[in-house]
Amino acid sequence: MAERISKAEWKKRRKRKRMIRKYSILGAFALIVILLLVLLIKFISFLFNGNDGIIKKAGSHKIKVKLLEISETVRPGEELKSVKGIVIHATNKPGLSADELLKTYKDNTGSKDKFESVHFIVDSDGAIYQCIPTDEIAFHAMGRNSDTLGIMFCHTSADGQMTDSTRKALKDLIVKLCKEYKLKADNVILHYDINQKLCPAYYAENAESWQNFLKEVSDKL
Repeated sequence: MAERISKAEWKKRRKRKRMIRKYSILGAFALIVILLLVLLIKFISFLFNGNDGIIKKAGSHKIKVKLLEISETVRPGEELKSVKGIVIHATNKPGLSADELLKTYKDNTGSKDKFESVHFIVDSDGAIYQCIPTDEIAFHAMGRNSDTLGIMFCHTSADGQMTDSTRKALKDLIVKLCKEYKLKADNVILHYDINQKLCPAYYAENAESWQNFLKEVSDKL
């Protein structure tokens, strides 16, 4: 037999169902709003965080964009389809500035045999320059050009150690790139690790100093 309920109980149940339906609709609406906000935040992040191949900031450092011209030996314009690591280089020429290095790259644009470039240069005063977009290949580490980003740092010391300003800027840049491309400190390597070229000379010869630097990077990720 069907349950017999009073008119008052029927009204009470009907009111409860309406409330459940009302809050279900409100909950679904709130969920849609949250999802839209998440999408909006991601879109804004896409516009301002350098996903177009240009990195605008690293920590407190505003990056100076000085893109090299497309050329066969310096900036081939080929797509860098994936970023699996970051390769660190040093000028190994005490006192060579970022501007001087950029001039060398520009002078090589008409060369037929000098294949050399990096994505970023960190000067001895901590200034950061981007000379090739992160979605393009640079000629910095034969065998790993197709899946890594290259960073060159300048130094003033004869042994190749970084200044405090360079160290901080390089660390902030690496952390930014690691977060951008979902990398870990273990994915940051020396040019030496690829082909045993003594670059960066000081850190290739002083493994403990390099590991200490990577520990600082890891602590910030």
